[in-house]
Formats: sequence, structure tokens, C-alpha cells
Amino acid sequence: MDWAGDILGALASAASGGLFGLLGSLIGVGAKWLQERQRQAWERSKWDHEDRMLRLQMEARAAETEQELAVVSQQGSWAGMTASLQADAAVAGNVHGWVNDIRSLFRPALTVGLVVLCYVVFRDLMAALASRDSLLGAILAEAEVKDLIRYMVYSIFFAGSTSVVWWYGDRAMTPPAWRSR
Repeated sequence: MDWAGDILGALASAASGGLFGLLGSLIGVGAKWLQERQRQAWERSKWDHEDRMLRLQMEARAAETEQELAVVSQQGSWAGMTASLQADAAVAGNVHGWVNDIRSLFRPALTVGLVVLCYVVFRDLMAALASRDSLLGAILAEAEVKDLIRYMVYSIFFAGSTSVVWWYGDRAMTPPAWRSR
């Protein structure tokens, strides 16, 4: 009957990991929503400022001829577009390429590192169970080794379901327009 408890424990660990991953995905979606709301408020403020500036320019030039007004309006549009392009270039130029490379590789590297670490510890625990020649076998009693193996199996199911739900759930819940941000 011990095996039934082990299976139920592994299933409970996987389910709780999935719920934890889903919670992480929901938090990520909420953060993205707040970020988008802040970006839109900034855009509204920027365009309100542009609108006020253009209105002031038009009022100041009302006394000038229609042709002069048209020339100034065109120059203002080009200057605004140039300033906008320069501002976008300045923001994009502040981040080095290697920073984005490291940021994009962090999650896969962490995942692989944790899997390798779990493998090394699990291999040593299995060696401790088979014989007393391993480091952990010399330190721990056989019952403790069995408990650790059971705990690691539960933890692996938990971590695996968490990472899968969080990793793919985060992508699935992200609106298509936000995916490139």
C-alpha cells in the first residue's frame, strides 16, 4: 500500500506544481497588462503634448500667409517625426546586445542547470541506496535516503509541471500584440 501513497504524492506534487505555474503565468499577464496600460498613458500624454504644441504654433502663425503656414506646418511635422525617430533610436540604443542575449538565455540555462543538479543528487542517492560507498550513503541512514528519494521524485514532478505550465502558459496567455515586447 506504500506504492499507492507514493503515486498519490507524485500526482499531488504535479498538480500543485501546475497550479503554482498557472499562478506565475497569471502574475506575468497582470504585469504585462500594467506595463501596457502605463505605456498607453505615456503615449496619450505624448500626443496631448504634441497636440498642444501644434495648436500654439498655429495660433502664433495665424497672421502669416497661407503659404508660410503650410511650410511651417510641414517643417513641424518633419521635425516631430525626426524627434520621434531619434527618441526611439535612443531608447533602443541604451541596451547592449549581450544583455538581451543573457536575458533570453536565463530561463533555459536555469532549467538545464536545475535538471543536471537533480540528476547528480538523484544518482548519488541511488548509489547510497545500493551501497554505502557514496558521500550521502556515508552520512545518511537508509530510511533517510529513501525519504529523500521520495521527496526528490515529488519535487521533480512539482518543478516539471510548474515550469511547463509557467513557461507555455505565460506564452499562451500573452496577447499576440504583446509578444514582441
